Amino acid sequence: MYEFEIRSNEYLKNSMTGYYDRDMESYKKSGILTPMHILKNLKRDISEQKLLAAKDKMKSAIKRFLARFTFSGDNDKIYVCVVPRSKAGFTEKQLYFKKAVQESVEEINLPNHILDGTDFIIRVKSTRTTHIRKEFDSVRIEPYPGIAKDTCRFHFPIKGKQILLIDDIYTIGCNVDEDFIQTLYDLGASKVFFYAVGRTVKNANTPSKKNWRAIDEIYR
Repeated sequence: MYEFEIRSNEYLKNSMTGYYDRDMESYKKSGILTPMHILKNLKRDISEQKLLAAKDKMKSAIKRFLARFTFSGDNDKIYVCVVPRSKAGFTEKQLYFKKAVQESVEEINLPNHILDGTDFIIRVKSTRTTHIRKEFDSVRIEPYPGIAKDTCRFHFPIKGKQILLIDDIYTIGCNVDEDFIQTLYDLGASKVFFYAVGRTVKNANTPSKKNWRAIDEIYR
């Protein structure tokens, strides 16, 4: 497990610490089809069996993080939210990462501390999928400061609450995660933590350091 700096920019007012499990490269570049790639399921052609297996792999990482996170010394309630996928019309077979987070919160079984907020942020307007080439996505709405608030519905009173925001992959320069973090603060969150299962390998990445034991074996 690693921690890194998410630096302030036009999307995020203040720098903060983020957490992730492992470095990620694209399937085209690495030739390795990870659970994260499988759960993207853009063509909706992945079998249910493969999706379930990939979901369980992701849960191993998420649950390990939640277990460590809950013993960090903070006893206040924390709501676990998920960065929604880019399209409002994605099917259930394309939302298995969200299911992985939901089930992880339930199975970690700390209801007085870690609370399920995975239905609190819902995409209502589609945006461009940032990890594929522009010409292959008919939606042209690019990330801009405030895009989270404009394209999502926030279904709960955030003011005064601590939020753990989870994404599958963090990619520097996309600024989607930064915008969601800032939006949660703008809506009154007292504290926002951020965790991604993977971080895309980029030259511009901020330095990372090992925080807890890396769990590469779950991807083998």
